This record gives sequence, C-alpha cells and structure tokens, in this order.
Amino acid sequence: MQLSDLGAEVIKIEDPASGGDVGRYVPPYQEGEDSLFFETFNRGKLSISLFETALHQLCYVGTWAATAGYVPERLDNSAHPSIVPFQNFPTADGWIVIACAKEHFWSSLCATLERPDLLEDERFIDFAARLCHREALVAIPAVELARRPAREWVELLGSAGVPCAVVNTVAAALADPRVEAREALVEIEHPHLGTVRQIASPLRVDGARRHYERAPLRDEHRIDVLRRVCGYDDDAIDIYARDGAFG
Repeated sequence: MQLSDLGAEVIKIEDPASGGDVGRYVPPYQEGEDSLFFETFNRGKLSISLFETALHQLCYVGTWAATAGYVPERLDNSAHPSIVPFQNFPTADGWIVIACAKEHFWSSLCATLERPDLLEDERFIDFAARLCHREALVAIPAVELARRPAREWVELLGSAGVPCAVVNTVAAALADPRVEAREALVEIEHPHLGTVRQIASPLRVDGARRHYERAPLRDEHRIDVLRRVCGYDDDAIDIYARDGAFG
C-alpha cells in the first residue's frame, strides 16, 4: 500500500475458489464483496510477511530479548519498558501521556509539579533508580495530575519543556487541525461504498507525487494482468478459463 501510494504498480493475487481475500467480507460497513476493512489494507496492495512486520515492530525490545534474554512484562497505562515516567496518566477530565526520556525532562516535571524534593530522592536519582522504583514514582505525579484538566496540564508541562500530549479518542485525533494541514486523510470514490475516507500514508518522499486508488474489485484486472504482465494471448486465457483456473 505504501509503495502504491507513492506511484508504484502493485498487483494483488487472490484465490478465486475461496471468494478472494477474506477481508472483503469483514463487517461492519460491508456490502457483497466490498468492505471498508478491505479498502483500508488493499489500496494498491503490497504483499509482505505479517510475521516479519510484527517482529520489526519489536524494535529495541527484540534486540534486548535476542541478545540478553530479556522477557517483557505487561505494564499499566502503556508504560515504557525501561524509562520512568514515560506513560499515560489520568487527569481530572481525561488522560495525558508524559515522556521523560531525558534527565532534564524529569527535572522539569518535578518543578512543574512543585516537587523539587523528588530530585534529591535516592530512589529517583537516575534512570536505573527510577526503573527500580517505578511503582512508588508513578504514584506521586498520578495524585497531582488528577487535580486539573488534561489540556491545562498539557499547557503547563509543555511550556516547561516536558514532552506530553492529550490522549485522544479516534474522533478527536481525526479532528485535529494537523490532519488537514498534513493532508493526512484521503478521499477515494468507490462504485459500491461511495466516498471512502482513509488515513493517508505517512511517507513523504521529495519529488514523489502521492497516488491513491481504491482497492480492486475481485477479478477486475484479470485480463489486463494476464495479457500485459504475464504475456498470455487470448487463446491461452480462454484455455485457462475453461480449465477453471479463475474459479
């Protein structure tokens, strides 16, 4: 999909005997062989290994595990596995994320919370200490953050240089002004589903014109692919059709 958005020609092959990609039939917003689920993943279709894609997303956690036998644990509130505090926190009216990935971010957080004493606490003196005492540490800002609304905290912390943001709902994220400014939504006309609004590719390549097309209908480009790409003539295509190669 990403390469197709950048202008590459990508060919999708489906098994006609099974009715094609199962994604065509995933509800909700599904009609016949068309669904918004299928449109999302098959805009110009690029076939890659989902297993390898998932492995790649492990990033440094995969390196830790493969090299040193690290075993990840499940953490509350989308917490970072080793940097503390770096997670979601509830406020008076919603959630925010705070990311103290550098020492000066931690110092700025303590100053904004009016807790300079935390900087002298041996339990929180450096990255390793804060990791060892994660539970005790995150309980402290959690109490303070619950006293004010999310956007008020984002303004206070942001002005102090602490990386933070409101945790959006999907609707709120799509309504963000940056969506329009970055052309992060694209509209594609579909013969059965009407106007389909999708998330655009985040890839930006200088000089490349982003290209968007709807997902193909099943068997829509059979003749074109067999003639132009495979080099078959009409007689060969007819033989394959009679033999049931196309379902």
